[in-house]
Amino acid sequence: MSLTTPVFLRPLLARPVAILGAGACGRGLTALLDKLGVVETQVYDQAHGTAFDFNVDAAARCGLVIFSSDFRSDHPWLMTARATGCECMGELDFAALFWRGQVIAVAGSEGRETLVEFLTFALRSNGFEASAVCDRGYSFAQLVADCGGGSLAAAEKIAVCEVNSSQAGTLRHFRADATLWTNYSETDFDGYSNPAACFAANWTLVACTAPGGFVAGSSVQVFASRWHLPLPARAAVATVAQPADPRLAETVFATYPMRESFVLAAAWWGAAGFQPGELYAAARTFRVARKCPSSEVETAETARGLNSKIADFLSADASPANSSALHATTLLNRSY
Repeated sequence: MSLTTPVFLRPLLARPVAILGAGACGRGLTALLDKLGVVETQVYDQAHGTAFDFNVDAAARCGLVIFSSDFRSDHPWLMTARATGCECMGELDFAALFWRGQVIAVAGSEGRETLVEFLTFALRSNGFEASAVCDRGYSFAQLVADCGGGSLAAAEKIAVCEVNSSQAGTLRHFRADATLWTNYSETDFDGYSNPAACFAANWTLVACTAPGGFVAGSSVQVFASRWHLPLPARAAVATVAQPADPRLAETVFATYPMRESFVLAAAWWGAAGFQPGELYAAARTFRVARKCPSSEVETAETARGLNSKIADFLSADASPANSSALHATTLLNRSY
């Protein structure tokens, strides 16, 4: 399917577009902008040694600046872009404007990547076309470029997106059908000045998530209470100090800290109308296929490894759960 550009973006894409960050996000954005027919793009990245410096003159030529999660909002290049009047948005936000499928967001101080892998695996095991997305591996922009923005058909494509604190704090256009916020540690500032600022950045996901689709683990509830932030109704899930579950024996979720991720996933899975047995069956066969790459010098082809490995495993395994079990055409009804 062809990609549809929002009206407000059309004049901006008619001018040169700057991409800040030459890693996985930058490669994905380059691919997506090419799909959109944007004539002139330029990548700027000090860490990767690009030959171009983003200065006032460069900003003046651009209408739009898109940045990866490595760029904090107070980065000098972004400050220059805003002072020059450029529209600035993060990679997740930009890609979201073209995505027609569903989105499951995963946030948290620990275990985000594995939970993204597991949810993708569980959904694929039950017949859904799901893809794992992370900013240092297979980016959201790359997924949108590769599959033409997803589908509005009954069997929607699903993007399971890792969202870190840097990304969450800049979101304006990103929307999630569900968000799973596993945990929060006040020792993890993630580039912010203090724990409260970092937590507030993640809290942006509450407004970005469809009603009824937000679930949060025990530590998130503690810090939300400390900073007087009311959780949405039915969002609180008790994820710590749970008794041993024999159904998870010999799985990666048998003990903490990964047990917490499964408890939260199970709460969302049931709320979405799926059978608990389907998730437990996926847990028994799930293996951590690969982490999102820690180095952004890996190629886009390597970054796709997680999704291809999951697909290979499922195609070689026994047939997935009976499609009649897929009684829901959407994971959660959208109301935005």
